[in-house]
Amino acid sequence: MPTDAPRRDTIAAAVTAALVVLLGVAFVVVRNHDDASTTTPTPATTRTGPAPCGHGDLVVALVEPDEARGTAYRTVTLRLTRGTEPCTVRGYPETIVLAKGRPAGVATVPDQTLGRPEQLTVLPDRSAKVTLAWSGAHYCGPVDNDAVRLWVAPDLPLELPGFGRSRCGGSEGRPPVRVGAFTYVNPRDEHGTVTGLVTLNDGPEPGTGEYAHSGEVQLVGVTDTYRTAIGATGSYDVEVPAGHYEVRVSTHQWHAGATYEAGPFDVPGGELSVINIPMPAR
Repeated sequence: MPTDAPRRDTIAAAVTAALVVLLGVAFVVVRNHDDASTTTPTPATTRTGPAPCGHGDLVVALVEPDEARGTAYRTVTLRLTRGTEPCTVRGYPETIVLAKGRPAGVATVPDQTLGRPEQLTVLPDRSAKVTLAWSGAHYCGPVDNDAVRLWVAPDLPLELPGFGRSRCGGSEGRPPVRVGAFTYVNPRDEHGTVTGLVTLNDGPEPGTGEYAHSGEVQLVGVTDTYRTAIGATGSYDVEVPAGHYEVRVSTHQWHAGATYEAGPFDVPGGELSVINIPMPAR
């Protein structure tokens, strides 16, 4: 009998230790479960700021030609497509010179004097531009450059009129087209004003006869149409973003309000343009 007491103590101690272990395991499991239920999820990474411009984001609003000292220039204004969110451009567009839809074999090189590279955000009221320059007048060779293609992004090619045929200037070698980086259009050059007179029956000359005295003039752009009323003396005026437009007129005095297609017109920025519109005989 005396030997039973130690044995009972041993068994009791073993049971107690087992309970402690079990309780400890249970405690750890409960603690881990509680921690998992209260862990704050890691927030997903979100993009901030405008995305780079891509497919369909920009359109060619205006191409302004110029020439100085044997070098021809093309300044291309790029505007957001209507309803598109602001987007960014940076550096130099990839450029290829075309002749009848195929590469013309004219190299292109970046030129910081035509625009220094930086990241720009194109906004509805803040356009970007690219300037191209070609001294083709100093090259004797058959290059009929009828178009230039710019890649703003790999999925955003834009086409514009080329420099035309090269002229012989007595020098040898085919010069490259110099390409400027994307830069902002000067805010003063974002808009231009168009004014003029609308007359009936192929005339008369301003101040000598019958004028339209009602209706409207429409300037139909790449992304928007701008309308302005014709006044009692045939006059109209409207401020529009610089760009290429089709000019249309409608008045009940001409074919019962039918639309007259007056033709295309490029509105330069920062200037006053006069477009007198003589509507043909009814």
